[in-house]
Amino acid sequence: MSRSDNPRIVFSERLPDGIMVHFADGLSVYFPVEFLLEHRESYATRVFRDELPWPAE
Repeated sequence: MSRSDNPRIVFSERLPDGIMVHFADGLSVYFPVEFLLEHRESYATRVFRDELPWPAE
């Protein structure tokens, strides 16, 4: 995304083969498991991993 503001996440779905994230503007983005595993040590995923246990309890 080239916008400077952060889009608001409406909800996300944990799927058997990845995660689908739905944004307020109607955009949905799918992240396959392979992508998530490859980027699990990046700053953005560490922030969520440190704050929220998965699966959420």
